Amino acid sequence: MRVVVFGYLGFQNFGDSLLLDAVLRNCADGSVVDVIQSGSLDEVMSHDNQRRLKLTLRRARTFEHFIAILRADRVECIGGTCFHGRHSGFVLNQIMAAMTLKKITWNNVGFESDYRPTKWQRTVFRITCKKLTVRDPASAEIAMRTLGVESDTKLDVGFEYGTLSTLFEEPTLKNIGIVLSPRTETNWRSDHLDVIRKLAFDHGFQPPEIVVLPAGPKDSRLSAKIAEDLGGRVLELDWMGQIAALKSAKIVVAERLHHHVVAAALGKQVFSVPYMEKNRTVLNAAGYSVQVLE
Repeated sequence: MRVVVFGYLGFQNFGDSLLLDAVLRNCADGSVVDVIQSGSLDEVMSHDNQRRLKLTLRRARTFEHFIAILRADRVECIGGTCFHGRHSGFVLNQIMAAMTLKKITWNNVGFESDYRPTKWQRTVFRITCKKLTVRDPASAEIAMRTLGVESDTKLDVGFEYGTLSTLFEEPTLKNIGIVLSPRTETNWRSDHLDVIRKLAFDHGFQPPEIVVLPAGPKDSRLSAKIAEDLGGRVLELDWMGQIAALKSAKIVVAERLHHHVVAAALGKQVFSVPYMEKNRTVLNAAGYSVQVLE
């Protein structure tokens, strides 16, 4: 079995690495899997998937990318929130699939309410879609309204890692009281930092027990700034190490969706710093109340 997996890969982003791992875990032993990366940072694979599968990392928008789709028995997308505004889910891959008469299975996809596909985007998607699985009922409604495509709803894959997290434990992670998960600088105002200081004081945490956890290299600069303001520290970890950090925390203040859902699945007290409606809809669909950091 030859499988192609594409998505927002090559950026070592926590949520997309979780999605990739979940899809790879569903591949049969011995499968030949081409992982198409849009970014330049190689994805970190679990040891189990490296052992079971014949994995190759390939760059997007190359001849090898096209040949991989041409030779594939199955094409899978781990889309995340790839349908919003005029963005219509990695259109180049859809065009390659159409050219090679392949169908795409969409996994754990999110649709935003502002999604407005063009007529040709709608046509290409309908031609190449084999199956669409979305992460919340709101996305299912938007997919039907905008694309005329029925979908299955499966709660965000991040929730699975509440039960799988023992696989990624790292006992060296100690002295973690509060984990912060930032994404957008304008959302981390001085009054938010004051609330975090009060949370730390109320629970008896010292500043070094405040850990800022960048979901990927893109968040490193903001994480360092917040850690400096709070007297805390930054932990830069791969996705498995980030699960261990979340498991070690007592409180999680999350802007990043997948830090939020994994922490919720682990039973942590979670406060949300929402930057997109997906944070609210995904957690509500799973039956979790959203505590917004005021």
